[in-house]
Amino acid sequence: MDSTAKKSYLSRRKFIILLFVGLGSLLAAIAAIPKRFFMWFIVGRRMPSEREVLAKIVAELPPERRFPCGDEKAKVVVARHSYLYWEQESATVPGGWMGRPDLTNVRCMLDSALVNLTGTRAVPDAYRTLFSPDDRVAIKVLWTVHLPILDPILRGLLSIGIPPENICMMDFRQLAHPWYEKPPQEVRLLAREPGEVYFNTYCRQYGVKTAGGDYSHRWESVGSLQTQLEQKLYDCTALINVATLKTHYLAETTLCLKNLQGSHLKPYLLHASLDVSLALLNNLAPIREKTRLAVLDATAPLYDQGPQTNNSISSWKYNGVIVGRDPVAVDTVGVSIIADKRREMGLDHTLPRSHDLLTNAEKLRLGRHDPAWIERIDIDCGQA
Repeated sequence: MDSTAKKSYLSRRKFIILLFVGLGSLLAAIAAIPKRFFMWFIVGRRMPSEREVLAKIVAELPPERRFPCGDEKAKVVVARHSYLYWEQESATVPGGWMGRPDLTNVRCMLDSALVNLTGTRAVPDAYRTLFSPDDRVAIKVLWTVHLPILDPILRGLLSIGIPPENICMMDFRQLAHPWYEKPPQEVRLLAREPGEVYFNTYCRQYGVKTAGGDYSHRWESVGSLQTQLEQKLYDCTALINVATLKTHYLAETTLCLKNLQGSHLKPYLLHASLDVSLALLNNLAPIREKTRLAVLDATAPLYDQGPQTNNSISSWKYNGVIVGRDPVAVDTVGVSIIADKRREMGLDHTLPRSHDLLTNAEKLRLGRHDPAWIERIDIDCGQA
């Protein structure tokens, strides 16, 4: 074989090798893409118009369907603390996402907010206004909520005689375990804290249960999508929605209404029409009829990017919590706070998709978005 033929043969062999390597890399890359993205493109984008479904439901709403606060204004309390102390704070993160607000002052904010919300004088009386000792309470907590936010809520529920076994904290976001390890017996609920930290810390301390990923066998319709809700939403008699005040690259904002995305089987299929589908999701009876309290962790909100919060340069120290009985009104106040911060930072502050979602939720009478029907109460727990 002459040198020319040998050179040509080697080139063909290298080409074949490179071709197989390239194909293998492509297949590996495709396999690494989460299944939910394929499902979104294949199923989510070919769904019928969710707006048509929404319009039909709104047109058929029964006259007796009432807003959460009836014919009264939806009261929303924004409680802040001028001297909130941050523990384990990273100096490189301006908003303190890698830190933890101190428990004492967080308790002060939440307790004060509940007392002002209910018009009572003592914290147990505030919880008695919203719950009864016979209630089975599910707390849907978002993983970016700071741990101390849950402590005063659990203390308040227990203070009125609700047995700890009748209280359950739930979320679908659990820490994955290696394939060679036996799954833990209890659900481990992730928390956004430095290192591997779980909400289970407070659950064990107060004897309450955890849940996540245990979906009911019954099917629910969210527009044209058939999905399954977390079983605890059927088992409970009262629901507390605890979310974070922050932005989202796709939904603009992700507050209480979007927090319920983590309570059903197919959240990735609703991202194509969030401003409508989230309203339809929250309109499901186990959510709509059982929500008693909505809480936003506004200690260190996110005003841009998101939803990831760790090491974010777009967070700031608001040092507050937002509390109300009406989740739509609570989200409306939250969106206004984010809009004010974006205006201050020279960013677009119109947030049209967020307002569309809240408008659609108001059409379903899930809560108030009209400012004329919202009473905002601002308190500073750090003042003497």
